[in-house]
Amino acid sequence: MRLEQLYYILEVERQGSISQAAKKLYISQPSLSTSISNLEKELNTKIFYRSKNGVKLTDKGQHVVDQINVIVNEIENLTSMCAEEPGVLRGNMSISTLPALGNYILLNVFTIFKQKHPQVNLSIKEDDNSNIMKELETGEIDVGLIGLFQYETAEFFDLLQQKDLYYQELFADELCIYASKNNPLSNKKSIYLSETYDYPLIIYKNNVLDKDFVQLNLNHNNILRFNDRESMKQMVSSGNALAIFPRITSVNDLYVASGNLVPLNIIDFKIPLYMGIVFNGKGYLSNIQYEFIKILEEQLESVEQG
Repeated sequence: MRLEQLYYILEVERQGSISQAAKKLYISQPSLSTSISNLEKELNTKIFYRSKNGVKLTDKGQHVVDQINVIVNEIENLTSMCAEEPGVLRGNMSISTLPALGNYILLNVFTIFKQKHPQVNLSIKEDDNSNIMKELETGEIDVGLIGLFQYETAEFFDLLQQKDLYYQELFADELCIYASKNNPLSNKKSIYLSETYDYPLIIYKNNVLDKDFVQLNLNHNNILRFNDRESMKQMVSSGNALAIFPRITSVNDLYVASGNLVPLNIIDFKIPLYMGIVFNGKGYLSNIQYEFIKILEEQLESVEQG
């Protein structure tokens, strides 16, 4: 058994296809297939069912993958522990986050993390809850930062158990309506949802779906969906459109600080929005994940105290 074979198994499981995994691993498909077959013979266990549509884990194969994940995490931690400099972390971590958390707070976390651990490569992108959960399940990302309405939590925790994902709540927030300084509504500190119906309403991708509008009691007929937070802010600040963002979005935001965007309380909607972190790995955090979460929590605590 070779270490590379373990990584091969994990990549094939993520991709659900030997050919796709071979492309990701930059090796030939026959070489990858042979390597997996050799490991199956060595373990006397069939790890994958093979078909025209790809591969699927057998029951024993699932147990093998679970153990490989533990082994790989231990190897990463051992590598960090035995580095030339004590306490030096090395490796990679990819993160997907809701736009609400991709502001000054998360930028601070990245800055502090890179200063402390320059040999760790971090990558980040913004996405919606649905895609973040899919990416965690397939192993495309290591950590996801999501937001949950109170009425979603029961269904969400059932999904976590099914997918062997783990969740840690960070803080509770609320939704606000954001208007430009020239919008007549910006003169108010609080508004009713019905007051938004005369203006285009911008939301991020699919974070607020039609089913959520029912829960929000929002009967808006002019919804615009955008793929990035900056475009949303620019459109709202330069016209009469409105946007829905969590309140955390306003923290140290340049548009809000300059007065170009004004956050407004929603009088008739007080359902909490829980921001949390989701990760894979059977509840086992690597040293890199642990350090990232620690710094994130410290930054959030400083915002609350400020």
